[in-house]
Amino acid sequence: MPLIRALLAFLVLAFAVSPALAQDVPYHVHIRGVGEELLETIEQNSRLVGLADRPPPSMIALRRRAEEDEERLLDVLSSQGYYAGTVSVAIDESASPVNVTIDVELGPPFILTAYNVHTRNPDPTAQPITILLDALGLNLGSRAIAADIVAAQTRLIEELGRHSYPLARVLDRRAVADFATNTLTVDLTIDTGPFARFGEATISGTTDVAPIYVRRRLTFEENEAWQSDKLEETRQVLAQTGLFAAVRVDAGREMDEEGRLPVAVSVTERPHRTIGGGIGWSTAIGPNAEVFWQHRNLFGVAERLDLAARYSEIRTGFDAAFRKPDLFARNQNLLATFVLEQQNTDAYETRTIGIGGAYEWVASDQWTLVGGVQIEYTRQTDSVTDETQDFTLVSFPTEARRDTTDDFLNPTQGGRFSIRYQPFVDILGSTTSFHRLELADSVYLSLDQDSRYVLAGWASVGTILGAGHTDIPADRRFYVGGGGSVRGYGYQMAGPLNASGDPIGGRSMLAFGSELRMRFGENWGVVPFVEAGSSYVDTYPDLGERLFWGAGLGLRYYTPFGPVRADVAVPLNRRSQDDAFQIYLSLGQAF
Repeated sequence: MPLIRALLAFLVLAFAVSPALAQDVPYHVHIRGVGEELLETIEQNSRLVGLADRPPPSMIALRRRAEEDEERLLDVLSSQGYYAGTVSVAIDESASPVNVTIDVELGPPFILTAYNVHTRNPDPTAQPITILLDALGLNLGSRAIAADIVAAQTRLIEELGRHSYPLARVLDRRAVADFATNTLTVDLTIDTGPFARFGEATISGTTDVAPIYVRRRLTFEENEAWQSDKLEETRQVLAQTGLFAAVRVDAGREMDEEGRLPVAVSVTERPHRTIGGGIGWSTAIGPNAEVFWQHRNLFGVAERLDLAARYSEIRTGFDAAFRKPDLFARNQNLLATFVLEQQNTDAYETRTIGIGGAYEWVASDQWTLVGGVQIEYTRQTDSVTDETQDFTLVSFPTEARRDTTDDFLNPTQGGRFSIRYQPFVDILGSTTSFHRLELADSVYLSLDQDSRYVLAGWASVGTILGAGHTDIPADRRFYVGGGGSVRGYGYQMAGPLNASGDPIGGRSMLAFGSELRMRFGENWGVVPFVEAGSSYVDTYPDLGERLFWGAGLGLRYYTPFGPVRADVAVPLNRRSQDDAFQIYLSLGQAF
């Protein structure tokens, strides 16, 4: 018993004292033998590097880390195509802190020389499938990187789905490294499954939206050859309607006897009514405000009604717009508009009431074509003639638009092009008729992978044919200058003026500009810009006349709903009527 008690006492004392005696072993890690291409990958996978800020409690624990690293980093080398590489870790205990050196010898890179796909297809009547290695992201003769080989397998299954084999699966994959020739060959065995066609699509989750509207948005038809891409296309189309908070489009797991695979479309509706507003300010037009109400599903089939009231020192009015989708067929829409407004600018004063209707055809993901008719009654006082006239204008606006941008309020790639032709005739007043034609284009180019630097440019040109300058209603002439045009000049001021210094507009115009959008941190950006343009009394722009140039600097604060914009611009061709600078505050990019 005394011996046992003594042993217990010794153990208790040992456990009590050992923590106090234990000391961490700080160390530094040096990696040799690899260039910058692989250094980051080695560091990310090394426990010695990753745990350097948490020193081990003993040298034994440090050696254990080193042993684990040797195995882990050998796997890393193999994954990068260096199957003959070696890793060794040396520990210098005499240094303080301890010096740990990881020596890497890559050895020769192994080259991918063959990627053979063997298929098992139970349908002997099916056409042969040809899938190029480029589509799988592989190049024979390149270094055999494991991640690329695994990704190629995933892409192959996706490609088979695009070729009507959605149930394809991998049966076996064998990669053989030949250390004599430093090459790697891959053999993949695929069970393609049967050839498939689209089966019945079931719609679930709709409450206020009619299921027929969802069904019209499907990008595939029943009995059509299966293409997996069309599931994602359908999901995107439904998401872009703004009616749903969530959309899922899933393929079934089993085919029916006719070789058709069902599709399940599940949606979660979001509230269909929105009320909101916006405010802005500029030195040219002062404060401006807008309130709007929108219903995106007025009668259950995605009919949209927009009501908006706007106020500024130059324009006060009420607008209404109605959109009926799928009038005759999918993506063929009926548009109706109503406007009641008063404008008070240096160029004219107007009171207008008008209605319009149009047919809109969404021809593709990029192109939209619109044609319609508008009737407007306007009482107008012209600053050129100082006369008050009544106009009852009937017009037939037609427009073609192409939009390839990636974001409405903050595009970083793509462009927007439009051409608009609108003939007018005054049916009750002067019987004046004229034709208005305008082309506009903008281009956006991301200069880096994260789109933190974006070069953006725009241009616009227009002409009015068929009537003299003073015969054209003042509010239908072309004007240049202001926040939506050439910044640095007052609203409509970049063009010819009358003796009183008021803009008179023109029968033609030319304007263009460019800016560099530079984003810093998470939310801030700076935008230097330069723009130029003018309106002309003549029918066509006179390139011999001077252009009005403006330049400035903008500040952007990026929010989830778009950038908040603050711009300061100065006129480079300043006249006595022009202010020294202009300030613009609003939501969204300038163009």
